[in-house]
Amino acid sequence: MSSSEEDFLKSPDIIESVLKVCCGNPLAIVVAAGLLAAKAKGTGQPRVFENNVLSMMNQDHGSQVVTKMLDMSYSDLPLHLNDINDEIGCTIHNIIHELIRSLSTEENFVTVGEHLSSRSYPSYTIRRFTHDCSRQYGSSVLASMMVHLSKVRSLAVSGNTNNQLSDASNFKLVRVLNLEGATGLRKRQLRNIRNITVDLRQTKVNDLPQLATANLVSLLGDCLMIPRGMDDMLRLEELSMIVVSHGYSVVNAAEIIGKSKLLRVLGVKFESCDDQMGLIPFFDAVMNSNLLKFVVDDYYGAFLGLPEDCWYQYSWHLDTFELNLHYLTPEVPKGILYLHGLTHLHIRVRVIEAEGLHVLEQLCNLVLLDLDSHDTLGRCIISKKGCFRSLKVFWLRCLDSGMALQFGPGVMPQLRRFKLVFGAKQTEDKFGDFDFGIENLICLEEVSVIINCSTHASEAAIRDQVSKIPNNPLLELRSVLTE
Repeated sequence: MSSSEEDFLKSPDIIESVLKVCCGNPLAIVVAAGLLAAKAKGTGQPRVFENNVLSMMNQDHGSQVVTKMLDMSYSDLPLHLNDINDEIGCTIHNIIHELIRSLSTEENFVTVGEHLSSRSYPSYTIRRFTHDCSRQYGSSVLASMMVHLSKVRSLAVSGNTNNQLSDASNFKLVRVLNLEGATGLRKRQLRNIRNITVDLRQTKVNDLPQLATANLVSLLGDCLMIPRGMDDMLRLEELSMIVVSHGYSVVNAAEIIGKSKLLRVLGVKFESCDDQMGLIPFFDAVMNSNLLKFVVDDYYGAFLGLPEDCWYQYSWHLDTFELNLHYLTPEVPKGILYLHGLTHLHIRVRVIEAEGLHVLEQLCNLVLLDLDSHDTLGRCIISKKGCFRSLKVFWLRCLDSGMALQFGPGVMPQLRRFKLVFGAKQTEDKFGDFDFGIENLICLEEVSVIINCSTHASEAAIRDQVSKIPNNPLLELRSVLTE
């Protein structure tokens, strides 16, 4: 609660009225306080406005109170702030979710399938439509409403689509088809789609049918197998994640990249690679493309499998270059040094040691480092001033061993967020203290620490180090009890 809200609620009778109307609901109390403080300040008549608002709210109960207050707050926002068309990814309260749905319908931002199941057809043209096929209402909504959905431009479908989405190409004007999380999809449902963005993530659709791909703009999936004959995606701008495995070679992927001149985002999942030298035409295609973002998921070390002398010809000039090493490596692979344009790295190592850290600190463009360490040979001091110069986010999990890293002055000069997971007992047994040098990460804004079987000494050491940072960062400190 802000200071203006606290000042407004200093009167005991106002506090009592708010608590009574809000039935003790924390969300309702916060919204009510903010609304009353803002409106009273604007009108200059706090008591009159308080009586009017609270008496009106008193006619409802529970979630209705919160909904009414939220609606009033939204209506009172300046025009530039109440535009619901801006997408914001976050987790929200159920009541706020219902309000967003209601406002979206009122302003014709999106139409929900259950609203059409009542056969009450809207007078406006439906442009964005979302439908949950798993709901019990109207199992044939999509089939029966085609006339009213003929001008839909954005279609999002979830649940079991087997009996409801006969053919996606029936939606002639659709440009965005979001099937993320949908089940029961069949190849025949996707056979004639064109001119659209297709999202197949979490659908279990991997082996694609022969799509009409000439005008496909974006194709997203978890493990896409692109069949031969689908290399005519000339307008494709985003493709992720295509899989390289025994059944789909890296050369096939190279052909698609080479022909898709507008491609800006590419995600590749390396499950296996029988032909290591086949990586050369693949890297050549990436180097000659106009990619801005390149994401690699490597499960068995195939991506870093080129001989050392083959790496020198490649320079990586990308806005985002992300590498996810899903396998447990004995140590930090030295081959990562050749990926000097790497911006995001997720890596699991059995042993973290000084030499491996030295390899990582030479990645001058690294913005995010997500590091899992299972063991250590001893304390590793990061002391080179200015090292990790671009790093802004660092996640470190010391899973089976103590926290071995110690930060010296001047390191990681741009680090903003630091998340640490470690065991108190293992750390104390191995190193005798909890001196990590966190206070030397002077630009930190957020610190999150999870301590396994924490002790008073371990928590006190973390709090003391964080308290010395000039930025006064937000600290989240938790203890878990696992052996």
